Amino acid sequence: MKVRYLLLLLFSPFIFGQAKIITKDIWQKDLPKGFSFSGQFVKGLQWKDAHGDNMLLLTETGIYKSGDNKNAEVFAYHFLNGAADPDWKVYDFEKGCPLDVEASFIDRAIAVTDLDGDKTTEIWLVYKMACRGDISPRAMKIVIYEGQQKYAMRGEERLIMGDQVTGGEYEFDAAFNTLPQKIKDYAVKQWKRYAKWRM
Repeated sequence: MKVRYLLLLLFSPFIFGQAKIITKDIWQKDLPKGFSFSGQFVKGLQWKDAHGDNMLLLTETGIYKSGDNKNAEVFAYHFLNGAADPDWKVYDFEKGCPLDVEASFIDRAIAVTDLDGDKTTEIWLVYKMACRGDISPRAMKIVIYEGQQKYAMRGEERLIMGDQVTGGEYEFDAAFNTLPQKIKDYAVKQWKRYAKWRM
């Protein structure tokens, strides 16, 4: 009995209180007919948790002009159990920029976790934005949703030019500071990984 119990502990997906979340990529052609969204399709994910069937959709407008200025927008939509309307939506932008503009997700940084093991997934969105006419750090944000609660980590990327390092600072919003330490530790790890920009 003790051996069996030990094996269950070793192979349980909830080791250390962390559940393993299996996501599936979806594509624009997989979306229901009549499904509408702003911008251009970037990435889609599906998975299950204690609340049912989840779908995450990421879109971007790319750069577009208004008069002499440029704009760029990002959108994220979360749908639950096949609902037509999003459970939540993230919208961010750079608008009215007379210089070089950017607003885009870091595709490889998008993640779904359950680090606190409560069977409600944490959804991680990471993106960068800029309006600049020189080589300077872009703004970077990590947005986490757990259920309906939003948490944000904001700062700028870490620009490395030879021996010179600029930027890399970040701060948590008030809600973020209420998260378990293991989630905050993971956020800092992700920040350090994706904020680095070497010239």
